[in-house]
Parts: sequence; structure tokens; C-alpha cells
Amino acid sequence: MKNIEIIVRALILKKNKVLLCKLKKERHYFLPGGHLKFGESIKKALLRELNEELGIKPKIGPLVGICEHIYRKNGKKHHEIDFIFKVKMKKLKLESKERKLKFNFVDLKKFKNVYFLPKKLKKALTFYFKNKKFFWKSF
Repeated sequence: MKNIEIIVRALILKKNKVLLCKLKKERHYFLPGGHLKFGESIKKALLRELNEELGIKPKIGPLVGICEHIYRKNGKKHHEIDFIFKVKMKKLKLESKERKLKFNFVDLKKFKNVYFLPKKLKKALTFYFKNKKFFWKSF
């Protein structure tokens, strides 16, 4: 079955560092967040995902970018559209509420050396960190 996956992601910055997460069994990092459920608003989905992953209820800020990409995983073609929101919170413990996830803050200067997927989103985020301007990347 062919589906387009809608993903909401949080861009959480703290003292020139960005919060990244990864599946413990994988090598690559990505932004916190997850899939939009049918009938759920984008912002409510992001609040739900961040609460499930980190146990937080942050303030969802502006949409800073959109990234669309198609990729293959395990022989299957995926089409994904990511909506990235700037997110603020007062306190954050890096304790994952999901056993499969691990979180780390990475210095923005070292972000280019991190194995981050999707690659187009990494490129767009690098642009955003430098220019502080909205981005849209498509395949």
C-alpha cells in the first residue's frame, strides 16, 4: 500500500546545541517527534509525541521548515513529509520515556559531523542554523 507519511518534528535549541534522538539499535540521529494520526492536528501530534518520548509539555513555536523526501527501507518505498517546529521548554531531562530511544544535545558546530537522516533535512537544518530562515526541501 502506498501512503504519504506526515511527520511532526521538534527543533529544540539550548545554548547553541540542538536536541537529537536516535533509536538505540540504529546509527543515525533525527529530530524528536513522530507520525501524525488521522484526525489529529499537527501541533497536537507534536505535543503528544514529545510527551510520549520525553514526558514534557512544551510550548510549540513557529513552523521553521518543511522537508519532503522519498526513500527505501527494507526494500519498500516510503514518501514522507516532515513539518519542523521550533519548540521551547523551561526544563528538560534527557531521560527517554521510550526504551528504544536515546536523546543527546549536539553542538551546532558539530552537527555537520553527525550521521543524521533524512539527509535533505540535515542540509535544510544547517541552512536554518546559519540563516534563521524558513526552509522547504523537496525530493
